[in-house]
Amino acid sequence: MTLSGQREAARFAAALSTRAETTAAVEEVCDTAMAQLGKQPDLAMVFVSPHHVENLAQLAEQVCDAIGCDSLLG
Repeated sequence: MTLSGQREAARFAAALSTRAETTAAVEEVCDTAMAQLGKQPDLAMVFVSPHHVENLAQLAEQVCDAIGCDSLLG
């Protein structure tokens, strides 16, 4: 709720990358999602394909750094 008592509409964004390299894929989806949102999200959800699993810890940190969220699910 805003200070004036009016409810703010829920905002969300979605992005997909088909890039094989994890860092490039994360940059692409974060840039796309942030362009749609226009502000820092409270929560992010990330779903990855199996070939990114070996870089999962790095991927999670990169997502949080790129979009400024503290809460990440995926």
